[in-house]
Amino acid sequence: MRVHYNAIEGYPIFILLLLFGALYNPLIAAGAGVVYIIGRFIYAIGYWQAVEKRGPGAGIFHIAELVLLGCTIMFALQVLRS
Repeated sequence: MRVHYNAIEGYPIFILLLLFGALYNPLIAAGAGVVYIIGRFIYAIGYWQAVEKRGPGAGIFHIAELVLLGCTIMFALQVLRS
């Protein structure tokens, strides 16, 4: 249950980053979304085995979040310039 609750906590920000990031560059956002899901899957498997094994999955999905954040910032800058 902890894995599920942890995923639910981060889901709203992921959806918003994915939405606004896709408005800037849909292909990069889609790729980052796939990487995020893969990272969450690896995170869940590691968490189920032992709490200490969740690190690699967390690193993967946080990198995807950073890419989406970058796309979102670029979209915001693009809107502000218009």
